[in-house]
Amino acid sequence: MLQSGYNFFFKTLFLFCFSTQVFAGDKQAQFIDSVFSEINEKKLYSDLSWLRLLHFRVKPGVSDHSDIISTDFFLAYNKKQHGNNTAGISAKEEMYATVRGFFQAVTDDSDAHPQCRFPARFYWLKKRLSFPQDKLPKVQCRRLENWAKFNTLDSVSLIMVSGYFGNPASTFGHLLVKLNNSEYKSSSGDLLDQSINYGAKVPEKELIPVYIYKGILGGYISSFSDKKFYAQDRVYSKQEFRDMWEYELNLSESQQKLLVFHIWEMMGRYSNYYFLKENCAYRIAELLELVTGKALTPVKQPWYLPLSVFQGLSAIEQSRYIKRVIFLPSSQRKLYAHFKQLSNAEARAVNLMIGTAGKLNTSTFDQFPTNKKIKMLNVMLEYYQYKLVDRDKDENELKFLKERKNALLLYRLKLPIGVKSPIDLITTPPLESPANGAKPRLFRIGVASNRSIGEYLKIGLAGVHFDVLTNSKGSLKNATLTVMDLNVGVNKGDHVFVDRLDIVNVQKIGLNDTRLIGEKNLSWRVGLGFERADLNCQSCTNFYMQGGIGKAYKLKDSFILHGFVDAKYIAESNAFEIAPSLGAIATLNKRLKLTLQVADKINIDNGNEDESFKIDTRYSLSKNNTLRLSYKKFRGEELNLSFYHHW
Repeated sequence: MLQSGYNFFFKTLFLFCFSTQVFAGDKQAQFIDSVFSEINEKKLYSDLSWLRLLHFRVKPGVSDHSDIISTDFFLAYNKKQHGNNTAGISAKEEMYATVRGFFQAVTDDSDAHPQCRFPARFYWLKKRLSFPQDKLPKVQCRRLENWAKFNTLDSVSLIMVSGYFGNPASTFGHLLVKLNNSEYKSSSGDLLDQSINYGAKVPEKELIPVYIYKGILGGYISSFSDKKFYAQDRVYSKQEFRDMWEYELNLSESQQKLLVFHIWEMMGRYSNYYFLKENCAYRIAELLELVTGKALTPVKQPWYLPLSVFQGLSAIEQSRYIKRVIFLPSSQRKLYAHFKQLSNAEARAVNLMIGTAGKLNTSTFDQFPTNKKIKMLNVMLEYYQYKLVDRDKDENELKFLKERKNALLLYRLKLPIGVKSPIDLITTPPLESPANGAKPRLFRIGVASNRSIGEYLKIGLAGVHFDVLTNSKGSLKNATLTVMDLNVGVNKGDHVFVDRLDIVNVQKIGLNDTRLIGEKNLSWRVGLGFERADLNCQSCTNFYMQGGIGKAYKLKDSFILHGFVDAKYIAESNAFEIAPSLGAIATLNKRLKLTLQVADKINIDNGNEDESFKIDTRYSLSKNNTLRLSYKKFRGEELNLSFYHHW
């Protein structure tokens, strides 16, 4: 009898608990259904911000699928239904699955809860839906809190990294996000701040032709990743000697939270990588579009540069989203600036010690007072640190550099601490941001007068066009970087011909702008495309490939002299040319600038020589609008007057 009583009690308790859970489950289902009704009423799943949170292709009135190919980015993903492809997941079903996920019970691993995995979605939806707040589970997202450090997060910055000509994918520059945290400022400046990078997953030792092919046509996947800023600074500033510009963003607290939340949920989620458009600039611009509501990414344009992100931000309501711009010079630029502050006698002594082989002879310091010794030692220590990060040096050379640096450190320890004077507090002169220069795309129109073929109209378009005469700033000044630059002619008989098509054309003027011994700073250029073989003809366009090396010298700030030796292949005649040349770049005033070049083109097969002469003059009407007058002589003569508009 007692046993049957126990059984009755436990059965009753079980039925009570089960019915309570069913009732609670029914109530939760009712809450979720009410949220779904509100979603449908507002059509929230088609909201532009929601589509941006999911990285759907956003076109006027159309959204089809997300660019994210990682299945764990979608709570609606079902392998049986979707296979290994995320393209079939709609924005509506993902919103439904996301809302259900937010009501899930909390397990021991609270960081795996959807509220922690997708905090930007949670933050955004809470503002737009009447969530029954008391019914939502309270979740503590420890990993997110430890990563973002919201209590000490001051601001968010974008970092523009100047172009690096040692890697095709970095020619146009690079972009980073940095989370500025007050916790580290007193001890390490910004070196311990969290930085976020977007890059392709490229196998080690990938062949350059394969790398270029896959980078342009697709073949790599990419994602966001994070590192402390000192790791980025080491690569960009100290190894590749690339200058950086930090754009601190002027965001509201709500915008800043949404941005950081979304970066967190994007970390490690893959998308396809395309070098020309869907690159670091495009993906980071998408983050900014989410929080500003302003369109920054192009819909139809087949390429997108890091430069365009900053120019787009600057164009929004008088730069309202830019708080300030800070120049972060490379270690090379800082060394050159510090060396420049040495007197002639100090510079000679430093060069003598650096250039002497064998054991360091510190007796050279004896002629200088202590404060001068300290200044020279600091420059030399900076020099050896600058040289030690060069990854191409052999072990013996690295050993020699380390011994030199250690000897200097020991010598420095024997000297007093030293009192800083104004001359010792050397700062690197700021370099203006490339974003302050002309825009990358170009339209041009003009007239040409040719002795042989008469007058004709010239029209041109370029996807990317920066040359020596462009109103460029920062690292692009006096450089050439053009992509898909087409120039056509139309004569009086309405005959259209290709005057020139530069598929790609890159030139780096490496200036010997320092007295520091051993700095080479070679100039070089490469290009391929189609050009007229003769100024006397219209239908003689040939494919060419060209490369050259040279030296450039800044005689003064307004005048640069350079010499090149170019090797050129011309496909139609299957001929190779060698062309030594001399040229100059002269800046006469803020508006007027000119270039000239004289070259001797020598055909390797038959030894024939042709002289070439070209002079180009630019007159600036504004940053993006210029007039150009040019004269060319090569198997004919031609005079051109054109209007250039950058956009």
